[in-house]
Amino acid sequence: MGSMRIPAWLTQFVKSGEVSLFKNGKKIVELEIEGQEFTLNLEEASFLENLLKIGVKPEKKSIIKMLREQRKFAEKLREDGLTITISHKGIAVLKLGAGANPRFTRWLTFTKAIEVKSLGKLIEMLKELK
Repeated sequence: MGSMRIPAWLTQFVKSGEVSLFKNGKKIVELEIEGQEFTLNLEEASFLENLLKIGVKPEKKSIIKMLREQRKFAEKLREDGLTITISHKGIAVLKLGAGANPRFTRWLTFTKAIEVKSLGKLIEMLKELK
């Protein structure tokens, strides 16, 4: 995975707030910050490919492999006390970092720092990338 980083200044200076990005007048992503927790709501799943630097369409890569590739990033978030929740159209899909509480996915991703909140929604979101 390409290294996705949260700028240190962002967590020091921005304690809370919301930012929305629009493309052709349509909201594609919304970022909400509350302390050390970031919620990224993707209205368009295509934004995920660039966000996570997947680089290969999901049909060429399993969901488990994609999640495992996020392990170092998620563990760094956990170490720094940060949490990112990725949502798709308002429904939480993944939680990375300190706030993750994985149950079965811990054995698939080999980390406590990645939690799949909704496997069905994750699969749906990845299908939209095709």
